[in-house]
Amino acid sequence: NMKITRKRVILTAIAALLLVSAVAAAAYAVYGIYYPTPEGEYKVGRTKFFVTDGERREVFSDASDDMRELPVTVYYPAEPEKGDEHAVFASKDVEDVLAKTNGCPSFILESIRPNSYVDAAPVAGKTFPVLLFSGGLYGQFPFYNSLLESVAAEGYIVVAVEHPYSEIAVENSAGELILNTAAGTAYFDTETDNDKLEANANALCDIWTADMLFVLDSLGELNTSNAVLKGSMDLSKTGIFGHSFGGAAAIQCLQERKELAAGINMDGSIY
Repeated sequence: NMKITRKRVILTAIAALLLVSAVAAAAYAVYGIYYPTPEGEYKVGRTKFFVTDGERREVFSDASDDMRELPVTVYYPAEPEKGDEHAVFASKDVEDVLAKTNGCPSFILESIRPNSYVDAAPVAGKTFPVLLFSGGLYGQFPFYNSLLESVAAEGYIVVAVEHPYSEIAVENSAGELILNTAAGTAYFDTETDNDKLEANANALCDIWTADMLFVLDSLGELNTSNAVLKGSMDLSKTGIFGHSFGGAAAIQCLQERKELAAGINMDGSIY
């Protein structure tokens, strides 16, 4: 009788946990998971576009005519109007990949509610300093959204660059999903000897640095021609920061370009 009682207690506890989990999941789906409200004085807009470096072939692609295309997401101080669309965590395709990678249901990621607004009008009559940003190797870029929104709310334009083939999932301008590949990430093959590993890390960091510097060189044109951002950037005040491998690339960019006035390497090694 004691064994039966214990078994019933255990089964009841498991059933209760499953019920709580189901209720919590349903609550996420219905009410959503909201980012913390930024402490800065500005509301935040978010816009996305793609830039192609016509002088660099895409070395991670099998197609000989592929040039290096970079997704760029910009977070900026904005004046959203009633009816402006709230940004989502990520596209459905990217959410599905990230959910599988992290072992959670995709509807959890779908329920995340950012603070930013899609293509909202920038704050009128003001310009803001510009900060380039890069995330980590095998990066899951959407998880940086809350951080980058909070920085933009303080009065910065954050230009975030993704690195195709080196991150978990990136969408190109055609809407195609690009996953990380052996070519894009094999620089960190753990079977490789230390000397080779260091050389490969340096080579990959050079590619990421070239990505960031190309976007940096594109800011002038964006500030004059981009439909959303036109005239909002103060390019006399430009900095850079990054996380992990992106932090290493950020510091390398800072060493190479005098126009970058400041930089932060968040938890990244130096190559």
